[in-house]
Amino acid sequence: MGLAALMNTNQEARRERRLKVFLPVSVIREGGPVRAHILDISNKGARLHATELVNHREKLALEWEGRSIGARVAWVRGKRFGILFDQLLTNNQLVAMLAA
Repeated sequence: MGLAALMNTNQEARRERRLKVFLPVSVIREGGPVRAHILDISNKGARLHATELVNHREKLALEWEGRSIGARVAWVRGKRFGILFDQLLTNNQLVAMLAA
């Protein structure tokens, strides 16, 4: 099954499907960069695990392979946290991100 088939594009769905991944990224925040891994991702946001704690509602950017995505922290549980992207990722952006 292809990536596009895995993505839930139904706007009426209660919860968007997330793709399980293990993608190393840098979290850029006011205090400086933090190493992290994306654990799952959708067009709207992602769940990450970082080497340092982040703050609820903190603005940050994810950087990897010379690319950057703005986001805001939606929830925090220890070193795991969820983010909402500033702009929805298109399926093409998501495919490119996961292919990197």
